[in-house]
Amino acid sequence: MIFLVSLKIDKILSEEHLMRTLKVFSLLCILFLYTIQSYAQQPVDKVYRMDTRPPEEIFHPAKGGFSPWGTNDNLVEHVQGVFDREHRATASAFVSTTTDRDFAINWGRGFGMEIFYVYEIRPTANFYSVVRSLQRLYAQTGRREYWSLMNLCENQAEYVAIRGIGVTQIRGVHRFRYSENDHAYIEDDYLNNELYQNYRTEANPVAYIPTAQLPSEAITPETYCAMNLTASHRYSIRFAAKAHTCPFLKERRQCHDALSTIAFLNASFL
Repeated sequence: MIFLVSLKIDKILSEEHLMRTLKVFSLLCILFLYTIQSYAQQPVDKVYRMDTRPPEEIFHPAKGGFSPWGTNDNLVEHVQGVFDREHRATASAFVSTTTDRDFAINWGRGFGMEIFYVYEIRPTANFYSVVRSLQRLYAQTGRREYWSLMNLCENQAEYVAIRGIGVTQIRGVHRFRYSENDHAYIEDDYLNNELYQNYRTEANPVAYIPTAQLPSEAITPETYCAMNLTASHRYSIRFAAKAHTCPFLKERRQCHDALSTIAFLNASFL
């Protein structure tokens, strides 16, 4: 009897050891693929940013460019739009851009503004791929949340600029204005930035390594919604122009709509 129990325990331990070995092996494979991808990728020398601010403001010699809200370099919180803009230490230290011009345009259309702008930018070494950075986090920790988040939002082709974007990096801008006659946005002529400096620079080919410790958790749509029930006024919402292309953003928008309804009912009847 003791012999059979011992055999069963040995079998369980062997299975646990096998599972741990397979997990370590899979993480090593992901890390290897991430490294190969970093060196094999095409250099990124052009990115885009949708913004509602006009070129008179963005191209200003002293106050132009794009500045982040704060100093928090938690990339996961930035990607999910979960940060407190009221406090610089917790607000994002990143400025979002994308390599996909069409995505930037669609993002602008989704805001429903009469006019929006898509700026063309020359990236430098402080620009990092969000997908590649999430891959690295997953390879480091093995936590599926990072992998899921990467898969959900990889269509955005996002590159983030730590500490912002200087005015001399902005090549120019296209203005998009809504036409009542055409019921569509019309793209106006391209406007060059006179302060632009035409150097050959590229985005950083490696993942972003945060100065702080690894994020304590990756926020899911459910935890984000629960968090907003008590602090909805403090956190930003990164609305997607086409929310159905990113399920996380779609669920977050539904959550936000539900919270707005609750707030209205509370104000009206309670």
